[in-house]
Amino acid sequence: RALANKMTDDGLKTKDDLAIRHELLRIARDIAIVIGDAKLAMKSVASTADSFDVDELRLKASTLHQLSQRNRAKSVHEELVKHFDAVIVEAIAEDRFDIATPLADIAIASAKKTGKRSIVRPAAQRPKEIKKLAESYEKVKTALATLETNLSDAKANGVVGHYYCFIKGEWKEGLPFLALGDDPQLKALAEMEAAKSSEPLALGDGWWKVAEGLDGQEKLNVQQRASGHYRRALPKLEGFAKTRVEKLLEGLADLQSERRPTTIDLMELINVDRDSIGRLRWGIRKRSLIPPVIPKRFPNHEKVFLQVPYATPTEYKVIVVFTPRQRTTRLSLGVPASENRCNVIVNGSEGACGLAQIDAKSYHVNESTYKGPSVVIGKRNTVECTVLKNRITVVCNNRRLIDYKGRHDRLSVPKKHMPPVASTVTFGHSDGLEIHSIELQTISGTGKHLK
Repeated sequence: RALANKMTDDGLKTKDDLAIRHELLRIARDIAIVIGDAKLAMKSVASTADSFDVDELRLKASTLHQLSQRNRAKSVHEELVKHFDAVIVEAIAEDRFDIATPLADIAIASAKKTGKRSIVRPAAQRPKEIKKLAESYEKVKTALATLETNLSDAKANGVVGHYYCFIKGEWKEGLPFLALGDDPQLKALAEMEAAKSSEPLALGDGWWKVAEGLDGQEKLNVQQRASGHYRRALPKLEGFAKTRVEKLLEGLADLQSERRPTTIDLMELINVDRDSIGRLRWGIRKRSLIPPVIPKRFPNHEKVFLQVPYATPTEYKVIVVFTPRQRTTRLSLGVPASENRCNVIVNGSEGACGLAQIDAKSYHVNESTYKGPSVVIGKRNTVECTVLKNRITVVCNNRRLIDYKGRHDRLSVPKKHMPPVASTVTFGHSDGLEIHSIELQTISGTGKHLK
């Protein structure tokens, strides 16, 4: 393991001889496969893809296949199933069913080797789900070809809109197609979505009625769309209407909690040379992320943060394990929230925690402010930040610090903290900060690795 790590690091440091870099990364991957270290093998794959023009998804799939064949330990296969899930989700997001389909079949074999029904059951259902997606995508390709010659073709617009909204949960991309589609009910709802004056309760009820005629993931995607509008409507509701909406949301929350989330290891996607924003570069020490040392007289307005190359899904949870080495070390976690962004501050000035700006008010004095014990200095701490439609919660070491239930459009970040890609997770600079792991769990929608 130490040798594989060293070869990966040496490969990345080799700037002039690309052939040597490629060979070092290949050997590191092969060693990781032999010893059954999936995380290290995928890190080598990501480093190879950063440096060379390769089909990263296919290389990931091949690596996982070899890992599943070469290793027998149950613990290895439990870890493998997580990576299978992540790569399958990535393949589906890119409509690469040529990779997702065979990989789902291989994943079943690994799941069975764990001996756990809770892992085998969802893995066994995956090929059926992917087959349905692949069949739908074939229809979409035909519809897109039609739209190249006739943009107003209602049937083709309806097919594309249905695929993006109902099947993939990518509403921003799909709604314009539904608005031009051949289904009067969906067309009316899509037009209401575009009209910002529309009543959220009417939109929620409209999409919920549509969901009643669906099943599986399509039903859940449409119900989640409805829930976003219901949450916007809730503060103004009273009496029976309020009780009805609250029960619908509670039922949906229970259904979501039963679903096993897909986990993405964001650490393995990071290349500090590429993903450091600003003149100063972050570093890696003992497999942990370390922020740069700020020189004296460094301009205060300059950016010094790290951007993770992954576009977040609609709703998600970010889990960060970090060590604050100093009493003043803080975690500044930037997260997308709908069309907006916010910075989550843990152990900020005077130990305060909160969302950096709500209605332009600082985390010290806004409605999310928490003042009390939060982190343990010199020890590993775990922060879980859950971003839902109109709700953001932050838990540190099983202690809830933040529970914001307001609108996302009230959130903002200073211009110097805005990343080049607004849909990504970011980390701000702080002296004494060590980040050991970063994971993302998808709750709804689809994320995407940014190449």
